[in-house]
Amino acid sequence: MEKKGLEYDPIFKVPEALRDRHEICMQEITGNPRHANDVLTRVTARGASNYETSRAEMDDLLKQYLPLLEKDPRTKRLDIAAGGAVIGGLTNSPNVQRMEPYNWPQAPHGVKPQAMFYLVIDVPDKPPHFWYCPETRTALSINSSYYGEKKSRGLGIGMDILQPMGIHSIHGSCLDIDGRGVVIVAPTGTGKSTLCAMLKDKPGARIHSDDWLYVMFNYDEEGRPRLAIGRYSELWYYMRTDTALSQPVLGEIFPRCPIENVPVDEAGNYVWNAFENSRAMVNSLDIAGGGTAMEKQHKLARFTSIEKVVFLRREEGLPEVERLTPENAIHILYEGKMRYLSGSGKTGAGVERWLNPYVLVNKENLIDHKGERALLNIDFQNYFFATLFAVTGGAYYLNTANKTPAQSLKALEEIVAEPSCLALHFDPYVYRTRRIEEAFMKCSKESPEEVVATLKRFMGSRY
Repeated sequence: MEKKGLEYDPIFKVPEALRDRHEICMQEITGNPRHANDVLTRVTARGASNYETSRAEMDDLLKQYLPLLEKDPRTKRLDIAAGGAVIGGLTNSPNVQRMEPYNWPQAPHGVKPQAMFYLVIDVPDKPPHFWYCPETRTALSINSSYYGEKKSRGLGIGMDILQPMGIHSIHGSCLDIDGRGVVIVAPTGTGKSTLCAMLKDKPGARIHSDDWLYVMFNYDEEGRPRLAIGRYSELWYYMRTDTALSQPVLGEIFPRCPIENVPVDEAGNYVWNAFENSRAMVNSLDIAGGGTAMEKQHKLARFTSIEKVVFLRREEGLPEVERLTPENAIHILYEGKMRYLSGSGKTGAGVERWLNPYVLVNKENLIDHKGERALLNIDFQNYFFATLFAVTGGAYYLNTANKTPAQSLKALEEIVAEPSCLALHFDPYVYRTRRIEEAFMKCSKESPEEVVATLKRFMGSRY
């Protein structure tokens, strides 16, 4: 079996006596109280998974593994709100328990979860594995304390709940510029984090989302999309620590945060870029910058009206800025050309539909159009992006090749300053397939009250 990402990396110098544990505080290795916030996890990548687990198989799995949670005094429950969806959670992983309450809004008290996620560690003689049953929206993960796995699977479960209710999920960053939402979608290595960090400090700019946002659409009396409402996803941001190289201020913030899988040098100093899956859970108010607590709060936008979508690329010989029609923008996202880097456990080029690795469908099925769930997710994503681009008038390509961050920022500001316009010539309903119609109808017919409650929670109600 491939061991990369499934055993402690040698860079952490974990003693032999501790290697059987699924999570370790770095202080136990170094003896230095400075490292009390750093937890190392044996697993540091998403492991084997089955996204098509049957109800009967999931029932058998729960009978096998839930008694371990019931007997473990470490087990705790936390139900989270993901864009209006309520996902119940039960785990005996102290690392997941410490990270998750910072990352997600807590679900309203007493609301029945729309999905359940059980995460069990310390299962003897079993490799890490993840199962998901679409029929019951039940997830089970064993022997992975890596919070990146828990978060990414949770995002996928939220998508599964929200899509039939008309709520779109986007893997991207978003800023609010004087009330106008700007979404940036980009492969790793194109400068997204650097550009967003520079843009947030401009007058009138507010931080909306670091890595993921939810979108709901408003329509006119003829059913044409006219408004795209972007909702934040995270309370605190689960960030790659190698961003401290391009944003030195983060190197001062990270040591105060709960951090995960960050190596230290011989002097006990953190090495933020030495391991590809090093992460920090960062208070969004710290990202907002200086000033009073009230001034920082005003730098955060929980909702925004999305008016611009920008794709980043780093390819020599192509124009710096290119305007994209809705049709071209949809095709580019569907193609999903990207470079693998942090979080994937892989390197090189590949295909990631919509640059979104969190869809709970086997990636090969999405690429090969294989299976009903893959086809439905393809239809949903294409339709929702078509609806978004009808509102934003398409998208822009910004090429960061051979440009300094300051030059790319100037080009991005010019894109933001352009007048917004609807794509009046474009009909997104062309992308609304029979599968989508049936999914919408089934959801509204079988759970109308749940749909209403979810949409209210999307808009901030504790319902």
